[in-house]
Amino acid sequence: MRIMVGLCLVSFLFVSAPYVYAKTWFVIKDSQGICRTIEADEKTPKSIGGPYKSEAEADKAKEKLCTQASAAKWYIIKDTNNVCRSIEAKEKTPKSIGGPYKTEAEADKAKEKLCAQASKAKWYIIKDTNNVCRVIEADDRTPKTIAGPFNNQADAEKAKEKACKKKEK
Repeated sequence: MRIMVGLCLVSFLFVSAPYVYAKTWFVIKDSQGICRTIEADEKTPKSIGGPYKSEAEADKAKEKLCTQASAAKWYIIKDTNNVCRSIEAKEKTPKSIGGPYKTEAEADKAKEKLCAQASKAKWYIIKDTNNVCRVIEADDRTPKTIAGPFNNQADAEKAKEKACKKKEK
C-alpha cells in the first residue's frame, strides 16, 4: 500500500511539474523597438504587458499592445536644410511646424499649405555682438534687429548700406 501511495505521489509530481514550475509569458519591446513575446520568471524593464499564462495568450495581447505602443503620429518639420517634410514621431519635435496628423496622407496635404507659410521668412538687418551689421533671414524680429523686415535679401543688402554706413576717419 505504501508503495502504491508513493508511486501515485511521484507520478503526480512528475505529471504536474511542468504546470507548477511553468514560467509566465510577457510582451516586451526590445532595443530595436520590435515587440516580442518571451517566457520569463518575472517582469523585465522592457516588458509592456504580462504576465500571461500561455504563449497564445501573450501573442494575442502583443497584437493589441504593440499597435498602441507604435501609435505614432505624423508631423510636418522644416529640417536643417530648410526643406519641409512629413515625419512619423511619437511627439512634437523642436523643428515641427505642424501636426499631429493621423495619417501620412493627411500630413502631406497639410504640408503644402504650412510650408508655403513657413517659407515666407523675412530678411532683417542686425548688429551682432561685434557691432557688425549683417543681413539675416528670420521669421520675426530679434532684439538685435535694426531694420526690417524686407521681402528679399537684395532689398535688405541695399538698406544695410544706408543704415550701416562706415564712418570716415
